[in-house]
Amino acid sequence: MIHFEFHRNSASAMFGWINDCTEQLVITKFGIEKWHEIKEKAGCSVKDHGFVRHQYYPDSSTVNLVVAASDVLGIPVSGVLEAFGQFFMEFVRKNGYENLLRCQGSTLRLWLSNLNALHDHLQSSLPAGFVAPVFWCEDCDSVQGSILLHYFSKRGSLLCPLVVGVVKEVARFHFDFEIEMELLATQGEEESEFTTWRISTNDPKEQWRLTTKEGVDENMSEKIVSDEHEESPEQTTTPMTCPFTGMTFTTVGNGDLDKGIEDPESYKSIQGEGISWQKMQSVFPFHILVDSDFKIHQVGKRLPNLLHCKTKKLVGRKIGEVLDITRPVLGSEWNWPALHKLADQIFFIKPKQLTDTPKTRTTFVEEIKFKGSMLHISDDSIMFILSPDAKNVSELNSMGLTMSDLSLHSFQRDAIFLGEHISSEVKSAHELDRLSKRLKNEKDLSNTLLYNMLPRSVADELRSGLTVDPTHYDKVTLFFSDVVGFTSICDAIEPWEVIDMLNQLYSVMDYLAMRFNLYKVETIGDAYMCCSGLPIPDDMHAENIANFALAVSECVRHVKSPADGKPIRLRIGIHTGHCMAGVVGTLTPHYCLFGDMINTTARHESTGEAGKIQSSSILYGRLMHFSAHQTQQYKFTPRGLVPMKGKGELFTYWLDEGTDGNKEVNPVAIRKLYDEVGEVLGKKKWKKRRYFRRGSALGGASVAGSDALTMFDSRSQKSTSNKDAESVTDDVDDQDHDISSEVESNYSNVEEREKSLQELDDMINGDNDLSSPEESPEDAALGSADKLQCTIDSWKNVCWDVDLTREDLVENIHKLMMAILSKCFGDGIDYDPDIDFLDKQLYGFVHRISTLYRDENRFHNWRHACHVALGATFLIEKAQEVGEEDPWIQFIVAFSALIHDVKHFGVNNSQLQLEQHAVWQIYDNGSCQERYSMHCGLSIFIEEFPELSREFLQGCPMFLRLVSSAVLATDISSSEVQRKVKEKFEAVMADESDSSKSKCERTEAALEHILLLADVGHCSQKYDTFLRWNRAFYEECFVNYLNERGIDPRNGWYEGQIRFLEKYVMPLATRCESLMHLSCPLTTGVQSILGRWRLEGAEWTEQMIEELWRKKDSTEIICSDG
Repeated sequence: MIHFEFHRNSASAMFGWINDCTEQLVITKFGIEKWHEIKEKAGCSVKDHGFVRHQYYPDSSTVNLVVAASDVLGIPVSGVLEAFGQFFMEFVRKNGYENLLRCQGSTLRLWLSNLNALHDHLQSSLPAGFVAPVFWCEDCDSVQGSILLHYFSKRGSLLCPLVVGVVKEVARFHFDFEIEMELLATQGEEESEFTTWRISTNDPKEQWRLTTKEGVDENMSEKIVSDEHEESPEQTTTPMTCPFTGMTFTTVGNGDLDKGIEDPESYKSIQGEGISWQKMQSVFPFHILVDSDFKIHQVGKRLPNLLHCKTKKLVGRKIGEVLDITRPVLGSEWNWPALHKLADQIFFIKPKQLTDTPKTRTTFVEEIKFKGSMLHISDDSIMFILSPDAKNVSELNSMGLTMSDLSLHSFQRDAIFLGEHISSEVKSAHELDRLSKRLKNEKDLSNTLLYNMLPRSVADELRSGLTVDPTHYDKVTLFFSDVVGFTSICDAIEPWEVIDMLNQLYSVMDYLAMRFNLYKVETIGDAYMCCSGLPIPDDMHAENIANFALAVSECVRHVKSPADGKPIRLRIGIHTGHCMAGVVGTLTPHYCLFGDMINTTARHESTGEAGKIQSSSILYGRLMHFSAHQTQQYKFTPRGLVPMKGKGELFTYWLDEGTDGNKEVNPVAIRKLYDEVGEVLGKKKWKKRRYFRRGSALGGASVAGSDALTMFDSRSQKSTSNKDAESVTDDVDDQDHDISSEVESNYSNVEEREKSLQELDDMINGDNDLSSPEESPEDAALGSADKLQCTIDSWKNVCWDVDLTREDLVENIHKLMMAILSKCFGDGIDYDPDIDFLDKQLYGFVHRISTLYRDENRFHNWRHACHVALGATFLIEKAQEVGEEDPWIQFIVAFSALIHDVKHFGVNNSQLQLEQHAVWQIYDNGSCQERYSMHCGLSIFIEEFPELSREFLQGCPMFLRLVSSAVLATDISSSEVQRKVKEKFEAVMADESDSSKSKCERTEAALEHILLLADVGHCSQKYDTFLRWNRAFYEECFVNYLNERGIDPRNGWYEGQIRFLEKYVMPLATRCESLMHLSCPLTTGVQSILGRWRLEGAEWTEQMIEELWRKKDSTEIICSDG
């Protein structure tokens, strides 16, 4: 067996086509009822026909469906998968791929051999991350007339029965014969690297449909033979070859076949010459001719230029020194017998880095990929006919090529134009899919809001354009309540405390109303009104209201009055009777109840006593004498005649408690219900809000600040119904590296998260335009205050003590930011905030952020964030362009430094894309970890620390805009992001205008650069500091490599640091120096680090690699202190 290896992908998400096809199979073959049973057993919550084909679902969801189908249908799992494979081909044909499947090959072997090319073609129209299995066929030497099928998948042998079903269906439908598949090896078992079947047919007459191998015709019982005729002068016999079997037969034609040729001798010289090597270089500009020792003898004329080397440096080399085959990889060396068996396969080849190629020319070489085929020239030579593997113009540009570099005779130019069109169409389709999902989410939200305002049946009729007629209900029971002493409580506490108290109260009552199947009519102030018996009639309407009233009177003790800290008390009145119900109003329709019983119930509530439930005599009689229960359910105490306004005197009762026979509200059930409500309240976060307005802290009215504050108020009030910034992906942090299993089960949460993030994006980008009103340009100047005194002597010493613990760093960062905060509220403002309270909130925020950093990250951790915050604070002092004495800007840069990596997973964004990580799926527009960290940090700041955030949203109108731009700029792994940051900096710094907009733009660009430089500050400080953080970053990359989440950092670490210092840090420091005083020479520090690293870095790197490699199998690789 020839040794082959294939690239493995750590993602484990199944394409939506698979789940959709599974649903169609069950429904078609067994019916919709069986599908519902299977879904319930598998725990699948997706609605019927709800699987999105161009979306990824975790493998676990598909496996659960298959296992459940096996249990429900009584079929083995392998049988289910094989049946699915057969149905999948039918499913694909019906979805528009039948013609494409028919033209794949004239025999089953050729069809299967071309399957990889089909998958490659389809990749251009599928979402990123699609990884197809690999198929490879060869003729079986041991059994004549059979073939070997090799199959490799990143899922191992999980779907092997499915492959069997697919292949059998292809043979049956496309070639009209039956096959047998014998399993010879299974991937992952007995050191097998792929699964292998022997495919054969029992009917020798059908072997020509299986393979075109020579000699198959010897076993055929019937041959295709031409009729024998005597040759005559008028007949010419021409040997022809059967395209399927390779057999020779004869066709007979009349007349001469060479009438059009005047002189047959005239073309013999052309046939003898063939094609010269010069012509070969032009016709195939990217070809390579090698011998059996894999020595290069000839290359196309454009290949050397593409590899940035000369032809003479390629000819004579081993091809393994120049190129690597990426699919499949032939072990560690090129294998001559293996190549001969792969003559019908498409090769994907990538160039290696030549040791004598200048490093300045490696940019495009790293992006170049080739695709092509292999041609046998002779027994000891083969030629690879290659072309650049570019599917669209952007990929062509990334290789440093243009259309003119491609061969004229090939169709690749047309293919690239087509690929560009397909890419545009795919983007539009994905955007349409995304918008459709958001539209569905908005529709669901609007439905939820509508159903909260109106009964579902009434809402559906109104939405259909129908008129809702008033309805009379004979059997209805009402509940009224209000808070005792509510007016005096409101006089003693702040308005936001009243709102929080009512929120808690109504949360308790709403929870219990749902528990007892009641309809909430409305709330007005502290009054709560609900009913039972409408809009859906209920024979137990009186019992439902009585149980609810007893539960509320007990559970309301969880709600404390902010005035005295004691539990609030309710007056409750209940009554039964008949009423009318209908919709009133057209602009804002409202579902209202009408009738004398509403007034009577209100009177029972208003004449009641604190903490008691007053019941009408009618309701008493209904519960005591006409109840459906056989035993007494309630205990009443007669109150007597009570005068009621407009009613005279009515005899009433106190509803005291439920009896032991009442399973719903007996003393034991009430205690359990009380504890249950307490747990529900404990899970809710009650956010305090301050309602006030003041002028800008900068000494003038700020229009932008007022708008930002208004936006903040509206979102704060809605925040109780939305998840906070980390709610959707806290589960992400708790999971292992394979996150894809969470995507489907929390898909609705992801949609809610997407909406929440869009709101925050709107908040950041909506009304905070860079241009300020012309009449108040001083707003953009951001004011001034006393300069923050820093105890650090020089930039090189800006570093925390390595012995400081997490809590020590929290204390120090809090003191640093509090010193800045106190300057923000110095002289010149017309409002004196509670500094002590803000101090506590600031400490809480810093501590909260510290807990969110991942301890397992070696580099992107809390200690590094503190290092960046300290460095950024130092640099902002030195800045000239930003307004060096402005504490608001100093706080913004320290704040941005703290949150910029708060949700960093310690891997590149590209790795998250490869894994189809849930975070990458949410932020599919790039810089996913930076956006996630920014949204999480700002959401926590706004929602959990509203007083502190309010001060900054009002004091600095550009707070959100500046923080978001600074954090997003820290995506240094994205060359596109860094290019835009650089171009923006150069453009705005060249603009010497004094307009408000220009000043704001310069502030934004400067903050981005200062945070970027602080993020790599160790590269321009003390050499020991540089080595500590360099080791920490290497450890993080090394651990990722061991976990198969990144490349091996051992290759080129020393050279890579030189390139990083030269190409990134030095230009960045040069630009930042233009902002600084002359006393802060940043480039000098970079040059010093670079010089020592050139001399000592190689040896230090070698020692570090050797040390960590020894520890790789132990727990000794611990988080570096930095």
